[in-house]
Amino acid sequence: MSMKNTTLPTIMIILTGLFVIPAVFLASLSMRADAASLGLEVFKAQPDNPLAQDRFKDVEALLAPPRDVRLLELESVRLQRMGTPDALQKAAILTKEAIAIAPARPTLRMHDAFVLAQLGTPDLVFAEKLQVWHELAPHDGSTQPWRLALGLNKWDAMSPSVRTLLLDDAEDVCVRSGKKRTLELAQIGTPSAQMALGLRLGRMTRECARAPADAPPILQ
Repeated sequence: MSMKNTTLPTIMIILTGLFVIPAVFLASLSMRADAASLGLEVFKAQPDNPLAQDRFKDVEALLAPPRDVRLLELESVRLQRMGTPDALQKAAILTKEAIAIAPARPTLRMHDAFVLAQLGTPDLVFAEKLQVWHELAPHDGSTQPWRLALGLNKWDAMSPSVRTLLLDDAEDVCVRSGKKRTLELAQIGTPSAQMALGLRLGRMTRECARAPADAPPILQ
C-alpha cells in the first residue's frame, strides 16, 4: 500500500475523533446536568434529616467536577437554618468552597458574612468580609439590606471606611424601600449606628421611595 493511501484513512480517523470526542463529552455533561437538576429539586423538598444528606451526596457526585455552586449554597442555607455550632461550621466550609468557584456571587458573600457573624468571628475579619462584599456587589438590591443589617449590628467595631460603605448602602435601601422602612431597619443597630444613619438620610440628595404605609419590612 502506498504512503498516500495510508495517510488518507489516518487523517479521516483523526478528524472523526476531533468531532466525536467533544460531542460525546458534551452529551455526557448535558446528561449529568439534567440528572443534577432533578436531584436539586428533590433536595430542596427534603426536610432537615439524614435523607437530605444522602440526596446531597448523590447530586454532588453527579456534579463533580466542577462542583455546582448552587448546590453548595443550598446546603449551606439548610445548615444555617439548623443554627447549631457544628452546622454553622459546616456551612462556613461549604460557603468558602462555593466562593472559590464563584467569587463575585453576591449571595455567597452574604451567607459568608452571616455565618461568620454567628460564629463570633473577630471584628476585623468580619469588617474585611463586608468590605470585599461591597466592592464586588456595591448596589445588589437582593443582598444589600442584609449587608446593612449585619454591619449596623456591629457598627461600633467597624472602621470609618466600612461605616461609610454601610451608609452608602443605607441610601440605596432608602431609594428602593423608603425612609420609614430604612429607619426601622436601623433599629437592629447600636444607638450610634442609628444616629449616623439618620443623619445620612437627612442629608441625602436623592429622593427616597414613597413606600405605602402597609409595606412589609425590608428583611423578612
